[in-house]
Amino acid sequence: MLKAILHGKAGRIDQGEQDSVSWGSLFKTREDLMTAAIFSRFSYLSANLQSRLLKYWLGIPEKDEPYDFLLFEGIEFWPRYKLNNGDKCCEVEPDLVLRFKHFNVMIEIKPPAGGSQYFEQWQKEITSYLQSDDRKDLPLYFLAIGRINERKTQTWIDKLKEDNDTKLEGIIALKWQTITDSIIKLRYSNDVVFTPQDHYILDDIVDALKLYGLKTVNFDWQSLKDNYSFKALNFDTIKLWSRNKQCKLK
Repeated sequence: MLKAILHGKAGRIDQGEQDSVSWGSLFKTREDLMTAAIFSRFSYLSANLQSRLLKYWLGIPEKDEPYDFLLFEGIEFWPRYKLNNGDKCCEVEPDLVLRFKHFNVMIEIKPPAGGSQYFEQWQKEITSYLQSDDRKDLPLYFLAIGRINERKTQTWIDKLKEDNDTKLEGIIALKWQTITDSIIKLRYSNDVVFTPQDHYILDDIVDALKLYGLKTVNFDWQSLKDNYSFKALNFDTIKLWSRNKQCKLK
């Protein structure tokens, strides 16, 4: 479906009496579609790349061996947890949980054109997980992506860290552009071992991010210098090139 949208082959959706809407426009405003487009592909990456990305996103040093996310066991989209709050009981549905042998990572996603993150939602999702999940005894990381206010979210993070009931291993909030930049940097890294499929999967993820308006091309002189080798051009070389060019024009 993603490829059909990117190439303008998905058509439009009839909304009855309202004007029809393109699939591309619909994707940009629906967090569930963005969640599926990005993280269904993340689950196909090799364990090495999954670990590299998660360590970066969660602020864990690359050489910190105890925190390797190498034993991936599955991904659960929109799990439903019961939240018991005194006499009240309700259902809570985070966007997804990445399950590893020794850790779980809960992710809450807001698309660039969608609503903003808010503290009460984070709190309910974490609390309901700790009450209901079958593997609640494993360390839990919480990652919020998109539509964040850095000042507000840092206050929320500090508050949740101080709450002994949450028992979080780590919590962080990132903008989508930060996520995008990290994926592009990994895609063109020279010190990572890729499987033959990894490049195609990362390219698909980048295409999906581009659909949501994220900046996916960021070439500056430093990045060019780091990734490519250039032969220095001296003044004599430039003069020779110019002379040859003039002879061809004549």
